[in-house]
Amino acid sequence: MSTHETQLSQQDKELVALGASVGAGCHPCLAHHLKAAKQADLTEARTRTAITSAQLVAAQAAEELALSVQRRLDVQNVTPPAPAAVEPHDTELAALGAALGANDRLNIERHLTAAAALGVTPSQLRQAVEVAHSVQTGAAEIHLRAAQHWLDKMAPEQGSTTPDSAEPEGGCGCHSEPDAEAAQPIDRR
Repeated sequence: MSTHETQLSQQDKELVALGASVGAGCHPCLAHHLKAAKQADLTEARTRTAITSAQLVAAQAAEELALSVQRRLDVQNVTPPAPAAVEPHDTELAALGAALGANDRLNIERHLTAAAALGVTPSQLRQAVEVAHSVQTGAAEIHLRAAQHWLDKMAPEQGSTTPDSAEPEGGCGCHSEPDAEAAQPIDRR
């Protein structure tokens, strides 16, 4: 690799940001980066290709996670409970955690409401949100370190790729201004 490499173009940055938005399941991020892609003169065909590629990767990741869970349960000889043993409380808390982990606003609202209807208190729901956020943040840090490790292995002569902060200078912009859509509850009528 040359020491005078060019930087990613704004179009290339938006391709990455679109992929990350889809992978994170973040509707406000996706809306922001669709607008930014258009402003960067990214063609509709390239934008659609980026989104389709990201959807495939997200689906592959979900499938691999499901297989990994099954392998771990098989190793631990954990058998699924009979359908009658399923507790709605347990289901809703796990679903809430999954919705938060996937940045799925519609399901976050749905499972918060369902858990509350089952008697989970607002204080308990806040604790559940904090736990899910902690796991989500930890997972993001783990995968960032893994990506940096692979980059370091690919280009050891350039030194560590570990940034001083989690977000590059200036960031991507999707979190700089509050999104009116993100601040409002979803109306499902």
